[in-house]
Amino acid sequence: MELINIYYDGYQGLKEFVGRNRESFKKGSCSSVLVQIFSGICDRDYMLQIASQILELIPHAQVIGTTTSGEIMNGLVTGLKTVLAFAIFQHSNVKTAFIAKNREMMTMKMDARLRLI
Repeated sequence: MELINIYYDGYQGLKEFVGRNRESFKKGSCSSVLVQIFSGICDRDYMLQIASQILELIPHAQVIGTTTSGEIMNGLVTGLKTVLAFAIFQHSNVKTAFIAKNREMMTMKMDARLRLI
């Protein structure tokens, strides 16, 4: 597994990063790519835009995201920035799932069709 972290600074920077790491992200050279978005910017549309851009550039990636009150990268804590953490797996398959929170009962539900592989 290879881990690469970057600060998100817009689509062009993301595109250049993916281009520089093309061989690592190539579907034949890895079994899975997990991208974690950690953002101090609490804006759903902003997060969805980043996820969409990642999937445009790395269509086979699995993307998850969360908001934070401080982003940590290389041991440094920042605020109001966005960190993208790329985990590149050679021998593991990663699958993501959406788990919805039931506001009334405060319980977590998961679709029964999802299964652990």
